[in-house]
Amino acid sequence: MPPDVGTLKPPTSNIDTLLKDAEAFLISVDPKLRGLVEKHTCRMFSPEGLREVVEPFTALASGIMGQQVCAAFFCDRGEERLWAVWSIISENMR
Repeated sequence: MPPDVGTLKPPTSNIDTLLKDAEAFLISVDPKLRGLVEKHTCRMFSPEGLREVVEPFTALASGIMGQQVCAAFFCDRGEERLWAVWSIISENMR
């Protein structure tokens, strides 16, 4: 192990507990997030999602395409859409 890294601590979560641990941490940092966390489930970081086999090139290409579509969506009407999305997000955090 390189000297600048030091000793790695053992993980405190595993595939079965990662999402619940992360949600609990977010809620402990900001209790206002409880409603948002409880209302929206996260399939990607669920135990089933973490066990899913992912082909790296397809995942990368999909992410890039999604980013481009999102950018085109906001560039079309710019600030108007950005503020609309922001208001939805901030409303869900109350």
